[in-house]
Amino acid sequence: MAAAGFTPILIYASSTVGNTPAAANLNNTSGGSELAINIADGKLYYKDSSGTVQVLAVKMPSGVLQPANGGTGLTALGTGVQSALGAAVTGSGGIVLATSPTLATPNLGTPSAVTLTNGTGLPLSTGVTGTLGIANGGTGLTALGTGVQGALSAAVTGSGNMVLGTNPSLLSPVISGGTISNVTVGGATLNTSTINTSTLNAPTLGSWATSGRPATPATGQVGFNTTLGGFEGYNGSTWQLITNGPVFSAYLSTNLSVPNASFTTVVYQSTEFNPQGAYNTTNGQFNPKVPGYYLITASLRWQSAITAETLLTLYKNGTEFKRLWDAQSASPYNIAGSAIVSFNGTTDYATVAAFQDQGTSQTAVASEFSSYFQATFLRSL
Repeated sequence: MAAAGFTPILIYASSTVGNTPAAANLNNTSGGSELAINIADGKLYYKDSSGTVQVLAVKMPSGVLQPANGGTGLTALGTGVQSALGAAVTGSGGIVLATSPTLATPNLGTPSAVTLTNGTGLPLSTGVTGTLGIANGGTGLTALGTGVQGALSAAVTGSGNMVLGTNPSLLSPVISGGTISNVTVGGATLNTSTINTSTLNAPTLGSWATSGRPATPATGQVGFNTTLGGFEGYNGSTWQLITNGPVFSAYLSTNLSVPNASFTTVVYQSTEFNPQGAYNTTNGQFNPKVPGYYLITASLRWQSAITAETLLTLYKNGTEFKRLWDAQSASPYNIAGSAIVSFNGTTDYATVAAFQDQGTSQTAVASEFSSYFQATFLRSL
């Protein structure tokens, strides 16, 4: 009997396993809706408004609900996971899923592939095995020494620290054979054209013209000056000639008439030697191009004895500088003398002048033995 306010439900039953009611077997009317139950499967069926038979309920199975029925197949987390997954369970904490899990101090064992692009804290002393090659930023060496030979495919010689390319300090190295491109010694560059690379026992110093001297010489730098024809060294402020300073020897090759009571420049017309061309046979000037101290000697022979005052004077830059001979009534035939003079190497020059007060012009005799003018370089300023 239907209860008041309710529509009665009619239930059909079946005890055959797997039996499902057909839609034609279930009616939905204003008088009620029909249900069907399979008491063997524990399923309750109904027909929806579209006429399709649907499962309304399923009996609760006993035991563990398996994944196929919407369960986990586990009775508890822990050892049940091992049974469900068929693998041992290790560690504790939350279940790990595949994408971006956070693992606390895991032991990964030996993985087949690991990308540590963002890895940090790897201890190089204990966390790395093998030898890091050069291609990966290492040296390819397990130890310095013979390992260098293997890595570089070259013999190792000597001892001490490794030598790097810039400003190394080498203690008593032996250089033998081969080709040395450039070696800088005291500011001067020595190369295969200026140094004997076979023995280093016969170095050839650099050379230059005066106009081509090194722009920034080092103190103590030495080289051959082709303009001056000698070796020179830099003392920290100026160049000083060491060898082969200007030198000359000239003589009177034609008699010279010297007026009475007048200083007359003596032009010694011929030279015995004048390698640097410092003496001018046209104007009688000695103008050395190397600054320094020079010893100057001059001599003049009179044709007749001079019984009055007679002088032989050295002029510097047109001004009387030193009197080489100064005598009164000495009746000399030959007058001579010497002096040390400094020259600046550019404008300074020296000449010789003769003076006699005999009353008339007197003749100075041409003679390479008695009438001469000489100078030699002593040392730099």
